[in-house]
Amino acid sequence: MDLQEYINLYYPNKLNWFVDECNKQIHQDRIMNMFNIQEYLNGSHAILNRADTVYNGRTFKTTKIMLQYAKPLMAFQKSFLLKNPVTLTCEDDNTLKAMNDVYKQGRFNSIDNKILDKMNKYGLAAEYLYIDTDMNIKSKIIQPIDSYPVFSDTNDYICFIEHYTILASGISYYNVFYNDRVEEWDNQGGDGLYLRNTYKNLSGLPILYCKQENEEDVTQGRSDLEDYVNIIDKMEELLSKYHDSFYKFLNPIPVVTGTKLNIDKNGNGAIDKNIVGNCLQLDDGSNFDLVLSKMDINSMKEMYKILMNSLMDISMTPNIAFNGGSNPANLAEESIRMMYTLPVLKGSMSAEYLKQGYYIRWEQIEKLLKYKGINADGLVDCTFNMSIPSNETELVNNIVNLYNNHLMSIDSAIEHSPYTNDIQSEIKAIQANKDSDNNIGTTDKDKGTGADLSNSEGAGDNNTVDNSTDNNSND
Repeated sequence: MDLQEYINLYYPNKLNWFVDECNKQIHQDRIMNMFNIQEYLNGSHAILNRADTVYNGRTFKTTKIMLQYAKPLMAFQKSFLLKNPVTLTCEDDNTLKAMNDVYKQGRFNSIDNKILDKMNKYGLAAEYLYIDTDMNIKSKIIQPIDSYPVFSDTNDYICFIEHYTILASGISYYNVFYNDRVEEWDNQGGDGLYLRNTYKNLSGLPILYCKQENEEDVTQGRSDLEDYVNIIDKMEELLSKYHDSFYKFLNPIPVVTGTKLNIDKNGNGAIDKNIVGNCLQLDDGSNFDLVLSKMDINSMKEMYKILMNSLMDISMTPNIAFNGGSNPANLAEESIRMMYTLPVLKGSMSAEYLKQGYYIRWEQIEKLLKYKGINADGLVDCTFNMSIPSNETELVNNIVNLYNNHLMSIDSAIEHSPYTNDIQSEIKAIQANKDSDNNIGTTDKDKGTGADLSNSEGAGDNNTVDNSTDNNSND
């Protein structure tokens, strides 16, 4: 089913069919969920709705401790996978050079970080490629909360709608991306929608980066945040309630055991009036205590520890990254790498979701390069350099040994080097240095040969002089 068949089936004879499409329940539910995620990241946590209590006849304002663990967790996942830029690979040197140039001019490494950040937070990210006025290929990230991808009944991606409303003016905008054109609509100046502009679409539909972990609908992504919220809420509740309990139970209860001394009519047994302060007078065998409620700090610590470990396990984050594990100075490198088994698994899953979008991106870049007169039709791939703790000195020594023993090519050696991101540029730089060294060596050799030749000529002149001298003497 193509787009026209889809429109004829669900929106027959409707010019502004995309308005009804954006109002579909499946889109509204997804956008509302994104709004909730956005509010949570901005600090709207469930603990803030905790009601105040009345204690000893007065209103007690309950403690509301908010833990922003979601942000550092997602920052770690993004940095772990993309702290080191993605390395492009291709057997065709011309294609690889063209791709690397596009990445540098368009700053695609920074774009990749933003895409992964949106994917982790909202489960979806959209990217549109275009050629700017300077004939450079650029990338525009469409906000997930403004994204309305259109899928046919067979889950084919057939159209994309970018819709948003400016609250200050109340103007609604619709940018409809077709395969061959982009239409800009808005309701400025009236109640109806007006077509403002139509542009040629050179690249194609916006690229979708989707975390396909939604078991209900493969076309919908799922935010990682949904796995963390309940655990973080319980951690906030536990800390807040314990904090209130600590201050509440500091108010002791007076308990008197026995009877007070009786005072006769003559005042015997009374406390001296000259005493400054308060004094409690009890009969022999009586006692007075201030009783405090006992609080089990150990059980609270254990519960909090269990919740924290659960959060780390579900997010596939090593405890050592949040200072919750052992001292890394006391751990061997192999032990630390074993702690990063789950982050590597999580990073591999995210890398696979990114690659599904990258393949479409590279095809669109090749298409846009043809408009610039550049032919780049090689098969492009990439490798992710995850930030796994390692002994870089040992790694470099192993690479050098393999290369010196002819067990690894120079391309593979540079590719596995922890200090190299652009393989082809590095190889060209190495070759340029070699050529420069060879030219210098050749020049020095020529200079040395000239000196030798000069010595030889000098030796020949001396022989001639000697011979002539011998002849003269013979004469």
